[in-house]
Amino acid sequence: MTKTRKRKLGFVVGVTAIAAGAWWIASDDAPRAWFANALGGNPAQTAKAKPICASPVNPNVAAPVDCIPQYIANLPPDPGKAGKATLDGIDADKDGMRDDVQRWIALEWGHSPLAMKGVTVVAHQYLRAVHYGEDLGKEATRKRFADETMRESVCASRVETQEMYRGRAYHRVKAEVLNTPERRERAAEFDYMFAHGVYDLPSITASEACGFDVDALAAAEGKQTIASQLIAESIERTKRERRERREELERLQKQDPERAKEYAVEIESLNR
Repeated sequence: MTKTRKRKLGFVVGVTAIAAGAWWIASDDAPRAWFANALGGNPAQTAKAKPICASPVNPNVAAPVDCIPQYIANLPPDPGKAGKATLDGIDADKDGMRDDVQRWIALEWGHSPLAMKGVTVVAHQYLRAVHYGEDLGKEATRKRFADETMRESVCASRVETQEMYRGRAYHRVKAEVLNTPERRERAAEFDYMFAHGVYDLPSITASEACGFDVDALAAAEGKQTIASQLIAESIERTKRERRERREELERLQKQDPERAKEYAVEIESLNR
């Protein structure tokens, strides 16, 4: 074979190889499998997206490897440095929560819907502070946000569990929201709008403050909020004290009837 014919044959083989490679990349799985089998090889394995887990993930066990936890399945991408370029940051999915904060809440507390709700309430408070700063002035800021802030504060306090308390959930989400000097400064300005004022916490239930049944959600997770725990302990203490007084009254009635009458009056005044 002459050198010229060899060069031509090499050129044809090269072009054919390139064309075959392009066809392999562009083709779907069926042609790929056919081509691989024809050459005696194995078809390329196509990566498949993991399904979303059918049930919530237990934080006390290892994270699943065969499915994606529900609470991180549809998170927006991490905005990275671009998320710190402006005061309000990036909210790609337009849900009212800055993307980096939304991701942090889900990754840290997504295993507990109750915790997510409480931490989200606190996050919104600080995001609002960053957004408005001192722009509205004291009077307008107080008129617009005082009642809402107090209601949110009641909600956050009634939602907190021992797990959230030990994990410093509210303190840490504050740090996540106020993650630049400019944002911390804006939040301080917003707080100053409420300085030297007196604000009453509304006398409402946890469900009224939060807009959902706090105790039912906690029970569904097998948890108890700190507020509910304190209330239960207070009720139990009151029952115990009343039982002890009743027993003391019964003892006095047998041993000292006159003193028993005085003690009964004392008990009645305590029970009012």
